[in-house]
Amino acid sequence: MNRIEEEHNQARTPTWGKVQPGPFTSHIRTFRHEKEIQALRISFYSGVEDPVTHIHTFHSALGCKGLTDEGQCLLFQSTLTGAALNWFYRLAPGTVDSFDQLKQTFLNHFMIQTDRLYSADDLYTIRQQDDKPLREYAARFSHEYSRCLETDDRAAFGAFKSGLRSSQFRYLVYSSNWTTYVELMKQAAIHAKAEHFNSKGSASAPPSQTTTADRPSTQSHDRFPANQTISQAPYRTAPPTSAPYEARNKRKDDFRDRQDGGK
Repeated sequence: MNRIEEEHNQARTPTWGKVQPGPFTSHIRTFRHEKEIQALRISFYSGVEDPVTHIHTFHSALGCKGLTDEGQCLLFQSTLTGAALNWFYRLAPGTVDSFDQLKQTFLNHFMIQTDRLYSADDLYTIRQQDDKPLREYAARFSHEYSRCLETDDRAAFGAFKSGLRSSQFRYLVYSSNWTTYVELMKQAAIHAKAEHFNSKGSASAPPSQTTTADRPSTQSHDRFPANQTISQAPYRTAPPTSAPYEARNKRKDDFRDRQDGGK
């Protein structure tokens, strides 16, 4: 009876100020560094950022510190804050015995916070829109591929080709003997640069404006410059249709004048 009452009282006692031991096993919790380790100069993880990026940043900041597996576990928890730190202390005691296990537990819980792609199947969903240049498509694909941990260059090569819109570069990709992702992206960078400067040049060219003075006169029947005589000109167009009529009338008037003079 006393035992039941004791357990009941313990259940009613708030544990707000009680320090939780955390998930590490005893050999990690009791580990002591041989030398003092300074805190890493990286951003804290609060639970809303990309967890994979945080793992990569952590490994990069470790550098050549030469920490043991236990040391990495203890140092990693010091990079957590806010909701992420609360999650860490809610883990069951004695459930984490290595850094790999801690990393996997961390990723399993916070992976939902990332918008990164996961596999080659996800890369096949990236498409170059009809109104988007090659430069933008290649940059987006390269960025997403760098965040896709479960994909190799061979799968990325096929996904990049599949996402290209109908264009001259797509024809070159399928008709060439390029076989590696590195070579494909190199050629994409070259063609994207040329495409960018061509579109920039055509957009900046001023529209052609033809003034009235530059337009050929519709009243002139001469196709040679005005400063040349008829004999110097290469050819001459036909005179106006009224010219033969005027010439015939002039000959008739001359003939009548000669007749009147003879009388």
